[in-house]
Amino acid sequence: MNSKKAFLIEVDGRKYDYRLGKNLDLKEVAKFFSQKYRVKNIWQDQRHVLGCLEKNSQNLFLKLSTTTGIGLLTEKEKNWNDFFNRQTPRNASFWVPINVDFGYFNGLFYLITDELKGEKLHGLIADNEKISGEDLRKVMKLSLLIQNLKTGRDAKDDGNCHRVFLNKTKLWFSDIPKDVVQKYNLKEILELIWHRTNCLPQAPRHGDFAPWHILKMKNNLIGLIDGEHFLENGVAGYDICYFIQRLYGVLNQRKTADAVVWILKENNNNIDKLKTVLYARAIGGFLDESLKQNPDYQNASDFIKWIAQLR
Repeated sequence: MNSKKAFLIEVDGRKYDYRLGKNLDLKEVAKFFSQKYRVKNIWQDQRHVLGCLEKNSQNLFLKLSTTTGIGLLTEKEKNWNDFFNRQTPRNASFWVPINVDFGYFNGLFYLITDELKGEKLHGLIADNEKISGEDLRKVMKLSLLIQNLKTGRDAKDDGNCHRVFLNKTKLWFSDIPKDVVQKYNLKEILELIWHRTNCLPQAPRHGDFAPWHILKMKNNLIGLIDGEHFLENGVAGYDICYFIQRLYGVLNQRKTADAVVWILKENNNNIDKLKTVLYARAIGGFLDESLKQNPDYQNASDFIKWIAQLR
């Protein structure tokens, strides 16, 4: 897998690709964690070693990075969990994993949290009989809750959030094949985003607010996992726009995307501002498609047309 600029993290002058995982010795990993926990199950994922642990009759979840680059994002997830849980008590409607332990195994960062159980939302969305407007309203409320959390930054940091947003969008753009950029007039979309970004207020974001990271739990609770792309200096609307683009571009659920926009309008959200973020996510969608073995850009192109007609 060739490294793309959009997926590199630079720390102390070194660049790391956070997509590229490695296989670890699972017996060695299990032996290490069995010193403090009962290891119930452990397995190799693409980017992490994952595990179900137990201590004092509490079920726990292990996430062990397999490279330094992946570990940098896993540390962001730890920070996200702390950030959210400091401001949102567990008796609220929305839950994020609580950090229990963290550290390093052979120089690789690991995170242990409590275990959230529930049905991932993308499974419900795929079966339209199970998804409800109420579920989608909860998703919107959760995205609003996140962007209204207090940060250590003030309004003077708005310019920085715009630079972060634009720079990431430009990186996505730069990694898309040039013939695709030309065929679908993506330079015009990038220029549109550039001219409209200054109207976006600063707000924290989860950053990977996808249907497969949102859980429908018991007692009407909604869980949110995998906060590896957390930012305090994000832009408002990013999470819900990410959710919409994943609905449309990955799950091919245009009707559900329409329903989310309708709910946003119902709650007097500024659709014109959200369109700026949606266009940025559309560029990200073109990059995602370009990474496939046999890219088909029709859905990504249709998404841009869909954004244009939103009012």
